[in-house]
Amino acid sequence: MIEYRAIAGATGEEDITVSTAVKTLTLPAVFTANTIVQGRAQIQARTAGVVYTINGVAPTAADASTGHTLAIGDILVVTGSELAALKMIRSTGVDAAVHVRYERRIN
Repeated sequence: MIEYRAIAGATGEEDITVSTAVKTLTLPAVFTANTIVQGRAQIQARTAGVVYTINGVAPTAADASTGHTLAIGDILVVTGSELAALKMIRSTGVDAAVHVRYERRIN
């Protein structure tokens, strides 16, 4: 079984306001090009939904024709190189508060 541990300190979590411009994650410094494969993020939409992609393509909000919807309260787990490729945009006319917790593989 793969185990992960939260990254300690201020870089282990972030809150993002997702609006009309595409947002990406601010990855902790411990995730270098060589170690990002050991990383994971748990992402929760807290106040409104977002549309996201994990392939580097910009999502579209109006009809979610490009991307997937993350609803309020849902948690998305993203691992490895998808962390750097993740892009988000709000899914409605309301900005979304998104909370991110970064973790690192320990085994």
